[in-house]
Amino acid sequence: MRASLNLVYKLQRSPLYLSITEAALRSDDETINPIVIFNGSFSYELSSEDNAEKLQQLDSVINNWQADLDAYKNIVNNKLLAQFPQQVSAVEEYNLETNKNTETNNLFAMSV
Repeated sequence: MRASLNLVYKLQRSPLYLSITEAALRSDDETINPIVIFNGSFSYELSSEDNAEKLQQLDSVINNWQADLDAYKNIVNNKLLAQFPQQVSAVEEYNLETNKNTETNNLFAMSV
């Protein structure tokens, strides 16, 4: 059984639904590394009855995606992960092979 935690942050523009789940990543040599997966979504209500106004609201939501991403990253990196630097550094980097290139990725930054 895997542990998971579901949170709701009431932000100014919309609520952020954040899920934190433990998982495992198997490497090529079959060793298993524990990881934490962060998954978030924003929920916007298009409240107008007029289709043109709904389209305008939708356009505003889409154009402000960067602000939502910044809010999400701030919560994950500065409010959650910053509290546990010793535990987070246990599996800090993992080499992934993509197209015969080796890239180093921070597993605990898989929050996009």
